[in-house]
Amino acid sequence: MGTTDHPNMKITERTWGAFATTYQEAIECAEQLGYPVLVSSSFALANDIDGMSFAVDSERELHKLLQGAFDASPIHQILIKRVRKWKRVSNVSG
Repeated sequence: MGTTDHPNMKITERTWGAFATTYQEAIECAEQLGYPVLVSSSFALANDIDGMSFAVDSERELHKLLQGAFDASPIHQILIKRVRKWKRVSNVSG
């Protein structure tokens, strides 16, 4: 399994993610991978303490966080990853 560096490449069942540098690429990646997806900026990929990843289950949710994810990335690149199993937690604070 691996990633593809361009969302216009065929994403297969074995592909687990793809990098995107534009809104359109990110949306195409998510659609090809299938929701839910995990969105991480390249900042988060470097294991920086401030990096964050978010799971989204719709294109609407994806649109809401794309600008922040791109802004957090020093190279304006994000990773969209396939999520096989997940559970939404609405309140994680005590």
